Amino acid sequence: MKEHSASPQKQTGITLVVGLIMLIIMSLLAIAVYHMSSSQTLVVSNAQHTNEAKDAAQAAIETVINSGAFAASTSTAPTVVNVDMTGSGNSPIKVTVAKPICLETVPIPAATVNAAYLSDIKANNTVDSAWAGCLQNPPGSGSSGVSGVNVGLSTCDNSIWDVTAEAQDAATGTDVTISQGVGVLISQDQSSTSCPTP
Repeated sequence: MKEHSASPQKQTGITLVVGLIMLIIMSLLAIAVYHMSSSQTLVVSNAQHTNEAKDAAQAAIETVINSGAFAASTSTAPTVVNVDMTGSGNSPIKVTVAKPICLETVPIPAATVNAAYLSDIKANNTVDSAWAGCLQNPPGSGSSGVSGVNVGLSTCDNSIWDVTAEAQDAATGTDVTISQGVGVLISQDQSSTSCPTP
């Protein structure tokens, strides 16, 4: 009897080709994920630097506003403030605060000043009041014929200012500009030199 031996089938190598294609696809996916994660890190880093610059600009504006002298200043030079946001002792963010611009003034009626002045005295039991400098005649002087009441306008104005700051971080290249409005009680002398006529 004759035995039939099974002849080995010819191998085509398709498994090897499919394996190599899958390896290439997986490598491309890994490279794409790496690039996406590094670009997301860059986006988050840029957002952080922008927020730090905004915070530095806001801190510089608050410093200028709280100085109280900006309304009386006749200097046109900007104020430069170096802000250290990291606490490391370095000041990488340079903030330039432009001279505040007075947008508007509104005269304050004397009766309003008297009421605020008397309210401060009653609340604080003192005559040291921000409103005291606005009085033409102190309460009780009878300038209107009625004791404690002044008529007409006080010697102060409410003023509205625009304060703009530009923060620049040389290390990161971040550049941010912000503006803030602020209302300030000023004398009519300051109003006439710093602000437009109402």
